[in-house]
Amino acid sequence: MTMVYTLRQMDQSTRETIENDHTKLAPLIFSYFVPGEGPISHEEFHFALRILIGESQKLHPPSEDIRRELRLYEDTDGLLRCEGRFPESDENKEKYFPLYLPKEAAFTSLMLRHMHITHHHCGPTTLMAVYRQRLWTPQLRRLIRHIILKDPATKCIECARFHAKPCLEAQEPALMPERLDTGTPFSFIGIDFFGPFRVHTPGSTELRKVYGVIFTCLTVRAIHLEIVTDATTAKFLLAFKRFVSRRGTPRLILSDNAKQFKLSHEYIQYCSYKFFRDKEIEDYLT
Repeated sequence: MTMVYTLRQMDQSTRETIENDHTKLAPLIFSYFVPGEGPISHEEFHFALRILIGESQKLHPPSEDIRRELRLYEDTDGLLRCEGRFPESDENKEKYFPLYLPKEAAFTSLMLRHMHITHHHCGPTTLMAVYRQRLWTPQLRRLIRHIILKDPATKCIECARFHAKPCLEAQEPALMPERLDTGTPFSFIGIDFFGPFRVHTPGSTELRKVYGVIFTCLTVRAIHLEIVTDATTAKFLLAFKRFVSRRGTPRLILSDNAKQFKLSHEYIQYCSYKFFRDKEIEDYLT
């Protein structure tokens, strides 16, 4: 469409340039592209397309091997066509004698993307069938896969999502030595919060929100559950104290980076430091 509006507004010097570059197409161009505005007609779109194809053929002329293989010849408009075995006529010219479009041309990429989108993101086989109704490009299937699926600058994002390969799973590392220890259960544990849940309190019909704290043994996978009324650090420390009273002091604790766990870690370290720095305890131990 941009090409059509550009040709409508061309001045005299531009017309002279077109007459020199497109001697055969110039009379038809000037008869259809009249300065002004309005909807684009079929004839204007058709001849603008032919101009772009002709420029692509001039920028990337075919080699002698391609000329011989595709039996290229110039039609009455000066454009290269592929000669087939059917007799040429106005009715079957576009179908059986398609226009040659070089695979190196930028316009080829634009045409493929346009046809791909207008035909509802069709696959390579369907796109080839649509494309070859009027145009012919060597190694078309490989070119379609490169433009639509691989090239970052031109690929279709919507189609790339459906053709993308699944993410490879990361290789599992070796087990920690603590996972293989055969000592006392709950010597090495993992902890986490879960919930909240709403429960009935004794003597009341009102629902109350509570959380659960799970302590799991890394060796035998046994679990210990504690219920807390909220997910604060103070309530977790009380639950941890009850766990230690029942299962003993663990040698290693694993958790995520929840604020309750980080603050509890700092608090326990601070209490341990103050305990061993106490004067009475220090004198007793010495």
